[in-house]
Amino acid sequence: MGSTLKPISKTSWLTPANIISGLRLMAAPLVVYLYARGAGLAALLLFVAAAASDALDGRLARRRQEITSLGLILDPVADKVLTLLVLLALIGSGFLPFYLFLILLAKEALLLLGGLFLLRQRTIIAAKWSGKTASAVLFTGMAAGLAGWAPACFLLYAGVGLSLLAGLDYLCVAIRAKTTGTKNGTALHDF
Repeated sequence: MGSTLKPISKTSWLTPANIISGLRLMAAPLVVYLYARGAGLAALLLFVAAAASDALDGRLARRRQEITSLGLILDPVADKVLTLLVLLALIGSGFLPFYLFLILLAKEALLLLGGLFLLRQRTIIAAKWSGKTASAVLFTGMAAGLAGWAPACFLLYAGVGLSLLAGLDYLCVAIRAKTTGTKNGTALHDF
């Protein structure tokens, strides 16, 4: 069922895709630091580069057939850290209310717990269009917010709403996969 993953050895974890995901993870606090120091343009440019890398690392791993267990975990963690830290920065500047962060944090914590449960069963659900759409809207809203564009808050509210719907979608897929053993069109990775 699903793709066969390369085992992580001393050399196989160091793939271009994993390096990109790691750089995105490291960029997240730097974006917040630059934004807090008043370097909005630098924060925006770094954020756009980090957000764009989200599409690059997965494609690269699939094209080079270098899907690793580390990459399957590192990529979504880097996305969540980038999203939550930038959202906190925008809230800290008074751009958004704090409850928006709490809603997204609660959803991400629940998905993390579900993901850890599936990981213990050696299964990972691949990214779905609902999650990718939510991330695209959130990232667009965050970029607009970092740029100081007031209507960005509407994009961020929409992104959080879509993220909640995506979370329900992933929950349904996980429940269906574990109760019936079927994939229903969703890639499950067993390793």
